[in-house]
Amino acid sequence: MTETAKNWRHAMVNPSDRLHYLLTNQLHTDVTFSLPPIPGEEDRRVFHAHKLVLIAASPVFETMFTGPLKEDVVKVEDVGSEAWWILLEYVYTGVLPSGTTTIHTAVELMYAAEKYDLPDLSQKCSELLKSDLTKDNAITIFQAAQLLGDKELETRAEGWVLRNFHKLLEMDTNPTDFVNMTEKNLQHFLSKDELDVLELDLFRGVVKWSEHQVQLQSGTAESKSKCLQSLLPLLRFPLISAEEFSLHIVPSEVLPLEQSVLILQHLSCSKDKRTNLPPLPYSFKPRRSTSKTYCAHFAVRLTDMTYPYVSHILYYDSFEVDTPLQITHLGFPAPDLDDATYDVAIQIMVQSTNTLIYRTNQSVVCKRRQVMRVVFNDETCQVRIEPGILYKVVYKLKGPDTFYGNILNSS
Repeated sequence: MTETAKNWRHAMVNPSDRLHYLLTNQLHTDVTFSLPPIPGEEDRRVFHAHKLVLIAASPVFETMFTGPLKEDVVKVEDVGSEAWWILLEYVYTGVLPSGTTTIHTAVELMYAAEKYDLPDLSQKCSELLKSDLTKDNAITIFQAAQLLGDKELETRAEGWVLRNFHKLLEMDTNPTDFVNMTEKNLQHFLSKDELDVLELDLFRGVVKWSEHQVQLQSGTAESKSKCLQSLLPLLRFPLISAEEFSLHIVPSEVLPLEQSVLILQHLSCSKDKRTNLPPLPYSFKPRRSTSKTYCAHFAVRLTDMTYPYVSHILYYDSFEVDTPLQITHLGFPAPDLDDATYDVAIQIMVQSTNTLIYRTNQSVVCKRRQVMRVVFNDETCQVRIEPGILYKVVYKLKGPDTFYGNILNSS
């Protein structure tokens, strides 16, 4: 044994560092955990640890190692080796390693923390998952939260899915998360008024989901029809235009011909004439967050404006809507040059009372003759616009001439 190995304690002030050294170097261990082999390997993975350290962290381990059924070799079949090693490291150090990168590992780790009664680790996993919701994992996290009984994480993930459902349907990038949704959860989301997606895109997504289920079951076209039985009544076909319905829904042959004809009749008639038609089994109710954008395009000479937007010139447009929507961005014509930078200040308010709805100050870089998009990306303050109210958007910009020159031409 080298002198360095003999004196390894001297370089470690913190007890947790010493415990971690014992774990990683497998010194004086007295319990072995055997886990399933990782993909591509045949041999099971083996981890050596110390009963006393584990007992100090968890009553489950205490029962496992001191009761009448105490074990020296423990088989763990329901947790992957990566998640298990992270759990051991956390027990020894109280720190969640920075290598906890994949959602699958974080979900497995949270499951293991719940099983072995490690509430602090479970909470850290929950916080990690809350902070990493994306279109590639939101459904996985939502369904994991349901299984693990984490209501706060479930609510957070559900809200993200409702606001970003259209992103989940981008099948060319990563369809796995969406098509692996359970039928019950898909029904749940289809029933929501707050779902942020166009109905035609939603229809396409549901068809893709059913095709995936049929593929998993090695089924037939009849199986696909059966998969769709509980989902189609939740789609709001009357929200699709007659043209889109004729071009995309009818050729799919998902709906019986007589239903397609009836829907087209309703879409072709004014509201007062529909009373003469048989009722539709599909809702006409708009989804409150269906992706719609109010894009105001401006062209104005801005060289007289000075930071921080104290110019006497204020430009504004008034607008109102006939259906609830959420503003995602404003668009301005870009200049006739590349990589132009603008300082932009925008306020949206109720015109009659000047009640402020949203405010943003941004620096935006745009390309030659393209729309300069000022994105409202603060998810904690959604810019919700309601019908029957007159709003105004006030804007100040500092930057070069826009593409349309120096004449104000808003629309």
